[in-house]
Amino acid sequence: MTEEQQIASTIISQIGGRKAFFMLGAKQVTSHKIDGQIRGGLTFRIGRNHRSISHIEILLNASDYYDMQFLRVSNGRKRGFVRKVVSEFHDVDFEMLPEIIREQTGMETRMPSVVGL
Repeated sequence: MTEEQQIASTIISQIGGRKAFFMLGAKQVTSHKIDGQIRGGLTFRIGRNHRSISHIEILLNASDYYDMQFLRVSNGRKRGFVRKVVSEFHDVDFEMLPEIIREQTGMETRMPSVVGL
């Protein structure tokens, strides 16, 4: 496994693993190459949500924190390929990844616990 793939795998596990990706409807997962200030990262497509966010990009920066972008990507006949940044976060700690995803998309990354049955 290359270093880029290892970083992408770590990000996946910090979000919540395969279960989280199943709950998000994640597809087209790609890892990023190490380049300058970016030490690696991950981009994936998610299912439908209330803010029409189609992709999430998570990059590991030089200070060992994450930079996140929530994107609306479309490929129309008239305008061609359009990539619009809906929201952006810098220097995010790994513990905040699931919470920010939930706030921005309205989609859960962890199964809720049932108490008192």
